[in-house]
Amino acid sequence: MHHSKKPIKRVNHGESLQASFFFNSLLEASRIAWVPDAPSRGSVVFLNETLALAQRFRDRFNQNHRIFRVAPVDDNANRHRGDVAIFEDVPEPLFTSLAERCRLYWVNPDPQFPEILWEGAVRVEADVE
Repeated sequence: MHHSKKPIKRVNHGESLQASFFFNSLLEASRIAWVPDAPSRGSVVFLNETLALAQRFRDRFNQNHRIFRVAPVDDNANRHRGDVAIFEDVPEPLFTSLAERCRLYWVNPDPQFPEILWEGAVRVEADVE
C-alpha cells in the first residue's frame, strides 16, 4: 500500500449473521490450508485501494455499507490482497466449485476485484458515503 493512496474502508451493517459465518468459515479453512501466514479475516480491517472498488463492493454485495477514507497507523502491519471477483457471477450449483473459489481468493497473483485484509490499526479520515 503506497502512502499516496488513501485506502477506503467498508463497514457492513446488513449482512446476515449466518451468511457471514458460513462464508468466512470457508475462507478461513482455505487460508489455513493455502496461506497460513496471511491474516485471518476475523482479525482485520477490510480495505479497498480506491473509492471505485469500495463502491463496486457495496453495490454488488450490500447496499447498506458505509465507506470511509482511512490511513494506516502501522505501515508494517500484516496484510493480504484477496480477490473478491471469484464470488461474482457464481454458477449454479455453487458447491461444485466452492473449494477452488476459496483457494483462488487467497492465491490469485493478479486479483481482478482486490480487497485488502489489513491486520493493523487505521485512522478514519473521512466518512465518504
